[in-house]
Amino acid sequence: MHKDLNDFIEKSIHAGYGFALWHLPGDDGLNAVIETSKQAGEIQNFGELVNATGFVFAPFVKTEQHPIIVIKPDFLLSGVEEIVCFSQKLPDPVAHKKANAVEAPQSTTKAHYLQSCNLLIDRIKNQEAKKVVFSKIKITKPAVDLSLAEIFLKLKKNYPAAFTYLFYTPQTGLWMGASPETLLRVEDRNFHTMALAGTRPVSSGEKTPDSWPEKERMEQQWVSDFIEEELKKLGIENYSTSETYTSPAGAIEHIRTDFKIDNRKSKISLGKLIEALHPTPAVCGFQKDIALKMILEIENHDREYYTGFLGPLNIAGQNQLFVNLRCMKKNGEYFHLFTGGGITADSCADSEWQETEMKAAILEKVLI
Repeated sequence: MHKDLNDFIEKSIHAGYGFALWHLPGDDGLNAVIETSKQAGEIQNFGELVNATGFVFAPFVKTEQHPIIVIKPDFLLSGVEEIVCFSQKLPDPVAHKKANAVEAPQSTTKAHYLQSCNLLIDRIKNQEAKKVVFSKIKITKPAVDLSLAEIFLKLKKNYPAAFTYLFYTPQTGLWMGASPETLLRVEDRNFHTMALAGTRPVSSGEKTPDSWPEKERMEQQWVSDFIEEELKKLGIENYSTSETYTSPAGAIEHIRTDFKIDNRKSKISLGKLIEALHPTPAVCGFQKDIALKMILEIENHDREYYTGFLGPLNIAGQNQLFVNLRCMKKNGEYFHLFTGGGITADSCADSEWQETEMKAAILEKVLI
């Protein structure tokens, strides 16, 4: 299957088409959307999402270089057979000479990470913020010659409960990932979101939140509190929450609380709700505005679409947006792996580095 799927990927890129491939969490069905205009549509603000139809790809912070992209469904395909049939109608890519070798880009060094992380811890202890999510980039080259389709399918195999995707436009380049976190799902006129935080290897012991360290439980509670505060600011009172529980996501697990908003009474728009929630404290920090300012000051790389959000809107009966976690961007022969973690006053910089290495290793498993 991967050879036929890879033909679709390579031919679509060669044709300059914007496209997305994705599996919904727990669903083996493969979806594809293709826009043939060679310039995927851009929208200016979250309010325009109300009338959007297509696959959304939004950045952490919207800029001129990193706009909100919506791939419109010139073609909407379901299942491998439809995708292969479409691919057979596309011209074969023209072989290009290999470019001269270029110097490999640099990963975030441990020395820089520790220095910046300790600076953040000091500023948090000085009560500038309660939590700041600090990220890094690890740049790697696959150890073996894997096709893009093989990598994408390995993501699905390794993380069946996640939203797995491969996304390409000429504006953004090629991204893929496996996200465990829903930003917003629309179902039966209800909105669903979640408060997700804390990361550890999947345990064989207790699954209750009480089994987690205080730091992780506190971080997750901040995310829950943030969502409740934002809902109240929007005048939303008709919502319910689940019990807080441990949620597995492949080789790691998180603390999670689910929110269900009855929009038959709230009448809140999709755009307003996204604007209120994004970026959540799980990917930015708390208090959000202060944490965002500190991130932009201290991180020495551009997150681009990492910790943004993505997913299908009003296509194939799907209305689901996911936080772009556990993701990577292809750059020539290299992959940029984006990882991060929440920094609080109780953080240890070396432990935070080890957590980001664990998260990067999860992505690296699909490259070997």
